[in-house]
Amino acid sequence: MSAWKRWQDWVIVVLGVLLYITPLTVPFVFGGAPTATATYTAYVTGVLIAAVGLYLLAKPANVMGEWIQVLLGALLVASPFVLGFPSWSLWPTPPGSSAFSPSCSQAR
Repeated sequence: MSAWKRWQDWVIVVLGVLLYITPLTVPFVFGGAPTATATYTAYVTGVLIAAVGLYLLAKPANVMGEWIQVLLGALLVASPFVLGFPSWSLWPTPPGSSAFSPSCSQAR
């Protein structure tokens, strides 16, 4: 297949860019260190996913790039557990809502 023509790699590039700009457009909630970790994870993983997608667009015959994308996807899924930020910090909530606040999840 010729370079720059695979739609799957274009989708990966767009998803990487969207992952990068997500913390800029929808701020992660609850502040503090967990939010900073989630933000930096989104920035770094988004750039890496987009870069690998661009690489695969230029060299579509490279199979190793596909496995790197699988590894980056697994890292993205595992990041709340591995890096220690709670997964609820990634979901924006309306102002004044306590549906996902840390105080609701703690036993009293």
